[in-house]
Amino acid sequence: MAAVLKGTTCLYGVAGTVSNLYVQSYTLTKNYELNDTVQDETGKTVTARYDGVMRELSVDGIVKTSDMPEIGAAITFAVSTDVGATSSFTGVIESVEEKGGNKEFVKVSLKAKQWESIASYS
Repeated sequence: MAAVLKGTTCLYGVAGTVSNLYVQSYTLTKNYELNDTVQDETGKTVTARYDGVMRELSVDGIVKTSDMPEIGAAITFAVSTDVGATSSFTGVIESVEEKGGNKEFVKVSLKAKQWESIASYS
């Protein structure tokens, strides 16, 4: 059955996928890789410099099979907004964390980074 929507249309759900994972949630953060400030003699900030835009992606999901992405591998993930240049994240996986319990499904959390000055992650 199709969803019934009333009122203002808003973005809903998760757009991206990861191989062998039912994606439950993701977080995308955009920030500066480098930042520095200068204070004058009274301690007030008089200069601020920001360089190197970076995006960080965290993906949490339920494991389908044991074949998870490896650290150092490239990852492309569709996001719902344009936090960055496009609505797609392409970066490198920096960590993979597995969580399990005796009364729950096995979960995996991936963390990846993308830097604006790196053109290819393959």
